[in-house]
Amino acid sequence: MTPKPRHRPARVDWFRVIVNLERQGYSIRDLAFLVERGKGWIEHLKNSPGAEPRYDDGSVLLDLWCEAMDKPLTDVPREGYSIGTAPVICPGT
Repeated sequence: MTPKPRHRPARVDWFRVIVNLERQGYSIRDLAFLVERGKGWIEHLKNSPGAEPRYDDGSVLLDLWCEAMDKPLTDVPREGYSIGTAPVICPGT
């Protein structure tokens, strides 16, 4: 049997995830404490396009986002999409 190609979802938009959490009352310090990382690490993840956390760290942030936003994981902000669902066209892609 030949394996079928899998759809890979767009990357998580960590900037928007962290901003959403900040708007829900979490500080960078709170997030760093919950993930057991430094404040600089959270700031780097927020402010560095393309930055990706380790699986466990990202999972903690995503669980927190789902709880704080009262939304399922499927609604997590993703790169390449605007606030709605229309794709954003990026030059060179």
